[in-house]
Amino acid sequence: MPWLEYIVHLFSKTGCSPVVFPWQFELPIYAPTTYYEDTDFDGFGNPASPFLVVCAASPFGYSLFSTDCNDSNPTVYPGAPENCSDKDYNCDGMITGTNPAPIWYRDFDMDGYGNAAISITNCNPLVGYVGPNNDCNDNNAFIHPLALEACNNIDDDCDGLIDEDFPPTTVTFNGSVDSDWFNTANWTPAMVPGYCVDVVIPAGMMVTAGGVGMTATCRSMSIAATSSVSVNDDVQLNITGGTMFGISNAGTLNLNNDSYTNIQYINGNGVDNSNTIIMSGNAILYISVTSQSSIRNQPGGTITINSNNGLDMNAATENAIFNSGTCNRNGAFNANNISGSTIKNTGTFNNQGDLFINAFGLPGWFVENLSGGIINNNAGQTWTFPIPGSFYNV
Repeated sequence: MPWLEYIVHLFSKTGCSPVVFPWQFELPIYAPTTYYEDTDFDGFGNPASPFLVVCAASPFGYSLFSTDCNDSNPTVYPGAPENCSDKDYNCDGMITGTNPAPIWYRDFDMDGYGNAAISITNCNPLVGYVGPNNDCNDNNAFIHPLALEACNNIDDDCDGLIDEDFPPTTVTFNGSVDSDWFNTANWTPAMVPGYCVDVVIPAGMMVTAGGVGMTATCRSMSIAATSSVSVNDDVQLNITGGTMFGISNAGTLNLNNDSYTNIQYINGNGVDNSNTIIMSGNAILYISVTSQSSIRNQPGGTITINSNNGLDMNAATENAIFNSGTCNRNGAFNANNISGSTIKNTGTFNNQGDLFINAFGLPGWFVENLSGGIINNNAGQTWTFPIPGSFYNV
């Protein structure tokens, strides 16, 4: 290959006299060369694909050779080993392998288990394909035959059963000592509710979950009329895997101070309210993955959101909030990946502060106000939507 030679003199001044340092560079001169697109990166290009003629070394994704007979399979190229009998691996026009080629299955989530519906026959495994084909959800790396079953209304271990490691367990608050959620003696049977346990608060009870740093846990909670539950201080309430709802409230639910309520993986509505829910202080209510709406406020129900941190709703099959009662809002409001509308209203929605709907992944309306629905906006308060044309009023 020809080379160009350059001699560069660098000058440095020492005292009053310059000192010359000669540097010599040799740069290659490339003749025009044709390179062929190599989509499978096996070092051999496809003569039928786009090619480049450049005066430079081979660009990325291109090869000097154009003899690949299958540029979509990196195990097929001139000189490749030919052990299997399913195809011509070495591009000599003959199939000389003697071993049957195995079937490999697409492993999109890279959990080591493939999708039985998507397969390829090849002598060697390809990237993204595996031998096992018994993944029941190839879009979730946490779901596969060796996964641990969780309380989440999902068949995590692909055995055809849902939450089979968690038999139905229900505890009922009796209030025999005081109102403390964390007092064992206040429950029948005598146990503080835990993971995958359904909680029943019967009529006439007052329950308080308080204590900085404490965590209350259950699968679902049903609050009867004339009862109240207060989540106070810095308490975290985790509700996971409810089979009919996360919280069904016919009484009063107070989410106060710096409390954090996390409701997820619910078959039904995350919160189904027919009485009173009040959020105040810096309380957060996060609802994720529900088969119906994140919040369903029934006729006669009242929800007051007066929290600086407010609501965060994600992955609802129906709506973020479906309001048929009264909803008073003056706090933060986020909704993501909602299949229906962010706010579906057939009741009364009172907006008492500037409302910025921070949302994405919403195929429905941001606000869907149906027949009989009333939306009241306090004077001077503004509504900000991510995109135009997102308010539907009948």
